[in-house]
Amino acid sequence: GTVTVMVEHEGGYISLYSPIDNLSVKMGDAVNKNTSLGKLHTNKGGKGPKTVLKFQIWKDTKPVNPEEWLA
Repeated sequence: GTVTVMVEHEGGYISLYSPIDNLSVKMGDAVNKNTSLGKLHTNKGGKGPKTVLKFQIWKDTKPVNPEEWLA
């Protein structure tokens, strides 16, 4: 099945990535911008293959706009 990967960042931030197949990391691993987390899942049902990354940023317990993280 697919999983959601949560990455802790300095300053109380957490980034979430899903749906991920073939997980390449495990809990406690250090990651950087070049670390592969796994393979993005492709839904093969419906009207053809569809691949959509769900990406979120949280500060402590509140979601924040991820736009500045994507620059």
